[in-house]
Amino acid sequence: GGALVDLSGRLVGINTAIIGPSYQGISFAIPSEMARESYERLRKDGHIERGFLGIEPGHVSDELAQDLELPRRTGGWVVSVTAGTPAAAAGMRSNDVILSWNGQEFSDPTLLSRAIAATLVGAEVPVKVVRLRDGEPREVELSVQVAARPAG
Repeated sequence: GGALVDLSGRLVGINTAIIGPSYQGISFAIPSEMARESYERLRKDGHIERGFLGIEPGHVSDELAQDLELPRRTGGWVVSVTAGTPAAAAGMRSNDVILSWNGQEFSDPTLLSRAIAATLVGAEVPVKVVRLRDGEPREVELSVQVAARPAG
C-alpha cells in the first residue's frame, strides 16, 4: 500500500489491497485516523494490543429484530460466546444483541468489532444487550473487562 490522498494532498488513508487485474478495480484502504492511532501505539509501546471480547458477531436478522422488538435491525448479534473469555465472564450469551459498547450504539457488526479491537486492554466497558428471557425481550447492562486478543 501507500498513501491515499485527496485532491488537496491531504492524507485520507493507507492503501491496503486491490481486487482486479493489473492494479485496476476495487481498492481498499485503512482510514488515516486508524493508521495514526496504530502509529502512535507502535511508537509508544513498540507493539499493538487489540481489545478482545470473545464472541462471534453477526448481523441482526429481520426475524431476530422482530423477536426482540427492536425498532430496526440494529446492534450486533452474538452468534456464540467462547468459554473463558471476557464476554463469558461478564455473562454475555449466544443470541444476545449488543445494542451499545462503551456508550456507543452500533448497527453493523464490523464497526462493533473495530470498536472492541480499539478498546484499551484492561478497560472496564459498559455493554447494553437485549435478550429473550421467558419469551420476552429484556435489556441487560453488563460490564466487561477487555482482554488482549490472543496470538494466532
